[in-house]
Amino acid sequence: MNTSIFYEFWTDYFHSLLFHNYFFTSTTYELIGFFYDAEQLCAVVKQSYIKADSLTELENVTHFLNKNIFFIKKNNDYYNSDLGLILEDLHDENVLTSKGALFFIDTVWFYMILVAKCVFCWFIAVYSSHCQRLFVFDKDD
Repeated sequence: MNTSIFYEFWTDYFHSLLFHNYFFTSTTYELIGFFYDAEQLCAVVKQSYIKADSLTELENVTHFLNKNIFFIKKNNDYYNSDLGLILEDLHDENVLTSKGALFFIDTVWFYMILVAKCVFCWFIAVYSSHCQRLFVFDKDD
């Protein structure tokens, strides 16, 4: 359930879901629907359950994201200036480790510039089913 509290507009929340689903295919969101709770509109989403088998080392998250051109902005927030994207809220409860792999859940995405918003959303809509994912997973990581 999400009230889009991090976002100014619902469209920003929906774009965040698209970005998450594009970059993190193992933990994609499925939008189930909407409901009102205490006169507040809420989105209902479903996501695969990941059982962590070890604590997530934030250094591993930083290493993984750096390899994929996302750099630390502050705390547990990252940015990619080429794509104009900010990825936030990546603390150890939102990035789980299972069998040595990182699983990103409950991510928060923002645009740094309007151009990135338009170009990247168009890119996802047109090419996502035909392109390789941008993130690189090495067996050594």
